[in-house]
Amino acid sequence: LVVTRYYRTILLGHAQANVVVDGILGAFLTDGIDISKLLMLSRDNPNVNKTVEKMINDAMKKVNAELLNVGTCNLHVIHNGFKAG
Repeated sequence: LVVTRYYRTILLGHAQANVVVDGILGAFLTDGIDISKLLMLSRDNPNVNKTVEKMINDAMKKVNAELLNVGTCNLHVIHNGFKAG
């Protein structure tokens, strides 16, 4: 069973990666979400994405966890994988 859930929107405008990461990690901390349970991030803007993903993954490594790496567009990879069976 695969479940995708909307968590929240954080409007940051044209923010740099460190601001995005601080927003994500801060929201998780505020809401009591264990970062080690995070599997993937889906987002837009590929240049910021790579840095955000690396920074989130670095934070996760501190708690002995990592993001699942299935390429640069994980949402499409997973969707097409389940679509094909």
